[in-house]
Amino acid sequence: MRGSSSGIAFTVAGMHVDVMPFGHEVERPAGTVTPPPRPDEPFSVLGFESVFRSGVKVALPLGKDLTLPTPEGFALLKIAALHDRLAWNQLKDAQDLAVVRRWYLGSTYLADRLYDEDLLPVLLAEGVDPSLALMRLWGQVCAALLGVEERRILLDQWSVCVSPLERVWAAEKRDRVWRAQAVALVEAFDRGIRAT
Repeated sequence: MRGSSSGIAFTVAGMHVDVMPFGHEVERPAGTVTPPPRPDEPFSVLGFESVFRSGVKVALPLGKDLTLPTPEGFALLKIAALHDRLAWNQLKDAQDLAVVRRWYLGSTYLADRLYDEDLLPVLLAEGVDPSLALMRLWGQVCAALLGVEERRILLDQWSVCVSPLERVWAAEKRDRVWRAQAVALVEAFDRGIRAT
């Protein structure tokens, strides 16, 4: 394992890994950590504990477990990161959110589930448009992972991210129909993440 001057980036077995501490023992104030090599650069870890709790455990050799975020947990972390990086006009997290969007839209399992009794109201709320319903569902599942205060903060951050996310997603294709669809997808996610 080799570290870097960032205090969070490491190379482990030839792979780049960011290691970010979180939890009430190290957060000052809550939701913020400051790695020792960067005392003037606090990092937001808003939602990390919730994402960790909802993560999927993967058994590794030698009896060790690794907790990976769910796609929804990953999206929450990317929304927070996009919000933080907008100050430097960095939009890579919007592209990472597009990965989860493609996963949701490509999931036949989730598309079929929209017709189940428990999810049918989501489909109906989006005018029986499966793509919009899947985006709304994604937003609802994301919101459900957070506690009340985390959700309030995340919604404030999300409000700042909507327009940049629409621009990045719309720019994926040089097609007027896609640009309108990309905006509609972000709006459906917004309706989901704001649903109570």
